[in-house]
Amino acid sequence: MDLFDVKLTAGVESQTSVSGRYFRILSGAGRLRIKASNGADSAIITGIGVDLGRFEWFRLTSETDQTLTVLVSDLPTTDSRLTGDVDVNGLLSVVNSGGSAWAQSSVTLAAATAAEILSENTERLSGTLQPVDDIYIGASATVSDTNGVLITGGQVVNIENTAALWGYSVGANTVQLMESIK
Repeated sequence: MDLFDVKLTAGVESQTSVSGRYFRILSGAGRLRIKASNGADSAIITGIGVDLGRFEWFRLTSETDQTLTVLVSDLPTTDSRLTGDVDVNGLLSVVNSGGSAWAQSSVTLAAATAAEILSENTERLSGTLQPVDDIYIGASATVSDTNGVLITGGQVVNIENTAALWGYSVGANTVQLMESIK
C-alpha cells in the first residue's frame, strides 16, 4: 500500500509512477480525471475506491490547482472509518424508532383566538393531536379560519416536526395532545 500526495495544476495532466490495482483519492476537491497505464480512463471523485485493474502508472487531471492525498494498493481500498468532510443538503433525520418518554397534555383555545398548541421542541419525535371541535392549524400566531389547515373535531392527526404548531378555533375548544420525546 502506498499513500502519498499528488500536486495538480488546473488542466495539466500529472503522471505518477507506481504499480497497483486499487486506487482511492482520500482528500481532494471536485471531479477529477484518471488515466492508467492499462488503458483505464474515467472521471473520479474523492472518497471512491476503484479497482482499476493492474497498472504501472496513473495520470490525474483537475479543473483546479490542488494537492490530493492518494492511496494505491494491491488490496481493496475500502474503509469503514468516517473521516473528512460531510456535506448534507436538505432535511436529514436519524432517529431510533420510538422515543424514550411521553408527554401528555391538553390546550384550551379561546374563541376566535390563535394559540400555540405545540411549542418548539427539538427533542420531540412526533406529536399527536385531537381537537374536540373543528380547529385550524398553522405555523404562526397568524393562523385563522381563512388561512389554516382544517382539522375536524374528533380527528386524530400525527405531526412529525419539531417546530411550534399553532391552532385557531371559531368557538372555545380543547385539543388533546400526546408527544413522543427522544
